[in-house]
Amino acid sequence: SYTRDNEREADADAVAMLKRANISPMPTAKLFRDLAPKEGKGARLSAELMESHPLTVRRAGAFAASAVRGRRYRPALSP
Repeated sequence: SYTRDNEREADADAVAMLKRANISPMPTAKLFRDLAPKEGKGARLSAELMESHPLTVRRAGAFAASAVRGRRYRPALSP
């Protein structure tokens, strides 16, 4: 099973990969912000998730903090 530290490390790796690819981390931050209000709504899943994952609002903050203001990012997906 994974720990919060494992998940934080995975998030840091994701931020680093996005940075290397010049892709904005803001959509991931938005995903976590959108998920935050739903924490606690699915009792069993939520309890398991909360034991092994960092708080969603903190994850959103970490991704948002990695964004470089004014930087022109390339799209993650092409049309």
